Amino acid sequence: MSELLQNLGIDWRLLLAQIINFALLLFILKKILYGPLAKFLETRRATIEQGLDNAKNIQARLKEIDLEKRQALLEARTEAVKLSVAAKVAAQKEAEGILTEARTRAEATLEDARQKLKGDKEKIVAEARGEITQLALTLTQKVLAGVDSTDLAQRAAQKALRIME
Repeated sequence: MSELLQNLGIDWRLLLAQIINFALLLFILKKILYGPLAKFLETRRATIEQGLDNAKNIQARLKEIDLEKRQALLEARTEAVKLSVAAKVAAQKEAEGILTEARTRAEATLEDARQKLKGDKEKIVAEARGEITQLALTLTQKVLAGVDSTDLAQRAAQKALRIME
């Protein structure tokens, strides 16, 4: 075989040295370059996978947060509507209470005014009766001044008083 290699112009010792050099270079490259490069690539792949997993987890959490936010907004709106309705009912009750109180006060004031007017009317009527009675007595006395009978004057005055009452 060495003859065949010589015919081709290949020195077997040189070929053997090159094979040993190539194997040695391959071993050195594998230990020095390929090992760290493979480790770096594996770390990089793991980091990328972890980043993708984190992104998926974050995406899922964002969906949960969005759902929670929507639910909280819905609850807040519902509560706001309830509070609004309660406030309207309370305001309406308060308005009705104020209106009822105003009516009661107005009726009491009106009744007080009626009672005062009635009292004033009775007082005025009593004063008027007294004055009319006095005028009637005076008039009767003047009309009957010429009559001698005091008994007749007294009966006329009493009859005039009964008519006036």
